[in-house]
Amino acid sequence: MEDKKKIQVNISKEALEEINDLKDKLNLGSISDVIRSSLKLTRYIELEKEAGNEIIIRNRKSNKEKEVVFIK
Repeated sequence: MEDKKKIQVNISKEALEEINDLKDKLNLGSISDVIRSSLKLTRYIELEKEAGNEIIIRNRKSNKEKEVVFIK
C-alpha cells in the first residue's frame, strides 16, 4: 500500500475556485488529483528548464509563438 500523508493548507477563496474549475475542466475526481497533476506539470517544466530548453506556446490559428517565462 502506498504511504500517503495528509496535509492542510490555507488558500484564498479565489484559489479554491480556480482549483475546482481545473478539476471540472480536466475531468479530475478530486482536489488531490488537481494538485498531483499540477505537481507533475511543474516538475516537467523545471526539468526542461534545467536542460536548457524554452517553453513555447504556439497559437494554432495564427501560428505565432511566444515564450513562457517562469519567474522564481
